Amino acid sequence: TDPLTQSIYPQLSKLLAEKRFREVKKMLIRVSTIAMIPGFVFMVLTFFFDQWLVELIYGKAYAPAGDSFFYFVIGAVFGAVTFWTLPLVQSMGLVRMRLKAYVVTIVGGSLLAWWWIPLFQSKGMAMALLVTNLTNMIIFIAVAFKRINKQELIAANSHD
Repeated sequence: TDPLTQSIYPQLSKLLAEKRFREVKKMLIRVSTIAMIPGFVFMVLTFFFDQWLVELIYGKAYAPAGDSFFYFVIGAVFGAVTFWTLPLVQSMGLVRMRLKAYVVTIVGGSLLAWWWIPLFQSKGMAMALLVTNLTNMIIFIAVAFKRINKQELIAANSHD
């Protein structure tokens, strides 16, 4: 398991239990922003040098895999930037939503792969996987932040 993911879970759980919602949002935005800078630089470099990188590591015969490699890099960077999504969902007790999101995105990603592989070959699978993972992260983040905003509003109203 990812050590960053494991280390942030107790902190998120504690902050949420203490109803420190604004601090949770600030922390997650700050962590994501910091991680986004090197991630964006790496994505730009990969965009321009994807085939060269694949050729350097695996040889000239694999250079066409550079396009697929670029899609995997995008997914990896966004996964690294939003490493906190799963611990956030778990600390909020949204396990049922998590399972539903996985089912929806796996079915959707499988349909995309079925459609795109004949059109784009291996790049189609990479694109389908990227869409699946990004959709999953977006669902997790949207539902979690909606819940945080709702709880923050309830907490603010109970103090009035």
